[in-house]
Amino acid sequence: MRPVIPIHILDQLMAAGWQVRSSRPTETAGLKSDTFVIEHEEGTAILKIYNGKGGAPAAKCQREWLALGALEGVQHIPHRLCHAPDAWLLMEHLPGGTLRSQWEALEERARRRLCVEVGVAYGHIACAPQDALVHELVRQSRPVAWMDSLPRALAEIERLLQHEPRVAGSTFAASAEHIRILTNAAGAQELLIKADCNPDNTLATGGILSGIIDWEQACIGNRWIHFGIVLDHTHFLNWEDVRAGIEDVSGPWSRHEEDLVLAAGFLCVWRKIFDFLSRSASFGDPARQESRMRAMAAAMRRPDALP
Repeated sequence: MRPVIPIHILDQLMAAGWQVRSSRPTETAGLKSDTFVIEHEEGTAILKIYNGKGGAPAAKCQREWLALGALEGVQHIPHRLCHAPDAWLLMEHLPGGTLRSQWEALEERARRRLCVEVGVAYGHIACAPQDALVHELVRQSRPVAWMDSLPRALAEIERLLQHEPRVAGSTFAASAEHIRILTNAAGAQELLIKADCNPDNTLATGGILSGIIDWEQACIGNRWIHFGIVLDHTHFLNWEDVRAGIEDVSGPWSRHEEDLVLAAGFLCVWRKIFDFLSRSASFGDPARQESRMRAMAAAMRRPDALP
């Protein structure tokens, strides 16, 4: 059945000064939230209703509202307009379709340009002014997760290496050893980062970047975790161009910094493996994730990182 905006939310929007003239669900409606494009007196906006699918809707709403506020003024991030805490959020409508849906139709030159733009955008996110209070509020709204503590993550990886046959082998052991270098970055400045950088959350129009959306999984980490997440989600695109865009903003990476980014990418993959083995996710099969780690190492031109 076609989703509709509940009457009580329309009333709340009107009370906040937003008269909805028409609405239509977006193509992502009904996943973790119901999302609508609405027409109002001043133009178009996006209404996102947190319905509880995927768990902790109040926390997701809180994180996205805080993240959009913290990144206000950063190009390609939608402006927040108003919200009902723990329930819904109204934000700027950004044009375009998802990068994933447009990728095959783009010529190689357009793909490379778009990847540079994606890298520049994530570079600017890493350089955005930081607010310690926002960091603490995001922490409070985020459920305790396996990746929140590097020592806890390393201990869990070690347990799996010893007792789980599906992660036996030199590739998994080498990736775990590589992750240990992240302890050298423990004192790095904390950032508000995007935990879900997949191409479905990147918008483009005419082959030009137009938006980075879906901040409900915003979390706190250092710049290397941030860039490792970007690597995990974009290594199968033109990664060298994504990296060039990042370095245009944040400066070139040293060999040690390359190691930190790759280690963070491996950590993201181990998170998927853990979720799969604990049956909290349907994806993350170790056999496929081993190939993913190898693809990351190849994208970083570091085949020596894995045997």
